[in-house]
Amino acid sequence: MEFKRVKRDLQQGFTLIEILVVLIIVGIISTFAISSFNNSIFNHNDNDLNTLNKFINYYVDHTLISGETVYLEFKNQNVIAKIDGQKTKTYSLNNLNFKTQTFDNQIIINQNSLYNTIKLNFVYNNEIYKSIINLNGIDYEKKK
Repeated sequence: MEFKRVKRDLQQGFTLIEILVVLIIVGIISTFAISSFNNSIFNHNDNDLNTLNKFINYYVDHTLISGETVYLEFKNQNVIAKIDGQKTKTYSLNNLNFKTQTFDNQIIINQNSLYNTIKLNFVYNNEIYKSIINLNGIDYEKKK
């Protein structure tokens, strides 16, 4: 009888080591979360250029692999990708304004057009950039 009562008392609650392990894990996870949150706030301006770069490079790769034609529309500060007439993705880029020299602010990306150079000019933080899109993706530089 005495043995059962002692055994029941030992199984209640958590040990100090278990609590410390949980606190350490929560501390590590929160450190990573806070540091990534700070990076996203401080690098917000660079995110627009990186987003444009990844967005166009993705669709260049998609065109090269699948052979499909991708239409990129530039309206105000939005970039809209369409494949077979259906909108696939839209990104809003706050610090970018586009100045395309094509009809209806649209660029057609297909395998034939990538062999040539597609030109795209845009304004980022009041500075004019000129860019080219080809088989290697997008490459841009500030206009002098």
